[in-house]
Amino acid sequence: QARAQAEHRAAESNAIRAFLERMLVSADPEQTRGEKLTVATVVEQAERELAAITNQPAVQRAVLATLASTRRALGDYDHALRLNGKALALFADDGDNDADVSAQTSRLLQARASLLTDKGDFELATATLAKARRSVPNPDPAAELGIAVTAARIDDEAGRVDDGIRGYRDVLTAAQSLGPMDAAAAREVAETLDYARSNLASMLREAGRFDEAEALIRDVLKTRIETHGERGPRTLSARQKLAMILSARGQDAQAIDEAMAVLSIQREVLGNDHGSTLTTMQTLANALIAKGRLDEAESITLEALAGLERLLGEDHAQTLSSMNSLAYVLEQRNQADAAEAMYRRIITIQERAGVGHPTTLAPRNNLAMLLMDAGKLPAARSEFESLVADSRRVVGEDHAMTLIFSSNFGLCLDKSDEPEEARKILEPAHSKLVALMGGNHTRTRAAAERLADVYKHLGRDDLEARMRPAAAP
Repeated sequence: QARAQAEHRAAESNAIRAFLERMLVSADPEQTRGEKLTVATVVEQAERELAAITNQPAVQRAVLATLASTRRALGDYDHALRLNGKALALFADDGDNDADVSAQTSRLLQARASLLTDKGDFELATATLAKARRSVPNPDPAAELGIAVTAARIDDEAGRVDDGIRGYRDVLTAAQSLGPMDAAAAREVAETLDYARSNLASMLREAGRFDEAEALIRDVLKTRIETHGERGPRTLSARQKLAMILSARGQDAQAIDEAMAVLSIQREVLGNDHGSTLTTMQTLANALIAKGRLDEAESITLEALAGLERLLGEDHAQTLSSMNSLAYVLEQRNQADAAEAMYRRIITIQERAGVGHPTTLAPRNNLAMLLMDAGKLPAARSEFESLVADSRRVVGEDHAMTLIFSSNFGLCLDKSDEPEEARKILEPAHSKLVALMGGNHTRTRAAAERLADVYKHLGRDDLEARMRPAAAP
């Protein structure tokens, strides 16, 4: 029985290899007559040929899983989900329930959960990952780590910062106790850990832990350069994350240089419409906005936004973040009505989709600031009050975003002739910003200046005199 099963698996492997060889041969210059084919074209041809195979479900499943992975890498998430669904349906039709099939089913479900996370459907992604866990009661260490890191990523993308950080740290801790394993499993574990460390760096940035985030991403970048080379997509992804960390630290000139270098290579390697390229575009645009280079920032933001809407739809967190950047550019150009309309469009989309990601908070902050600058103080005060409460609920009391929004709320309260209420919110916000970002960060100095103004309005000249130096660079 064991010999028969081994021969059956070997026959399946040979058939899969033969199919993939035919797929690659289709790109042979003798076959294409000089036409240069893209990966997408080769994959489309493979899908057509695969449809003709009806009596080898194992071959179909394996190839469908490979093609789905390729479609995901190309950023075509909907197509990838369809291919993944076809592969899962073949398991149901096959009726085979051995341990190997259970493991394959679990991996396909895990891949599906990742695709759903890419699409922003976090609730369905969580349910799908739970099915992946149930498919294999006792997974091997590599599979168990893979499921754990996918769960952490769902928390990450859904904006559950503390849960995501804890999940990634648990993956790294669990890996330290793994025993010996074969080469294939060791490679899979190494990739999982690299992915966990990279994503953990991003989450530490979101939490305002910039020193740890930068040290970790630079370590990841060093490893990826050694493994994948300077132009490898994973290397470029790590550099893009470094640019975001530099920008978050207020080092916008360095962030611009890094993002420009990455984007130039990504345009060549991945193309202008790939998700990673579009993400880097927006990273660059945001750093340019911070430096006041609005013409460049607007041009790049418009390109990124158009691509993200095509790829992810208007209600995805990345798309909304890009819209927010465009609205901010309009505001900086004194196009207040257009900026307000864009902010309100973003908020309407968020409310309709029920989105709870931290990136949904920024447009509300920007709208409140716009209303305040326009002299609409009661409306601005109401926006800030609900924003700070929601930020505390979504990301926590001591998160950088909550502290920045609180500082802005304090400014609004002072402008509304409520200096004592402003003092109550600005004092803890400034103190926590100093601890989190340092006294010389732009956000910290802004809070210090606002607090000094409040002390002046309260007639506390002694406290104002002590606070003024903290507002200066």
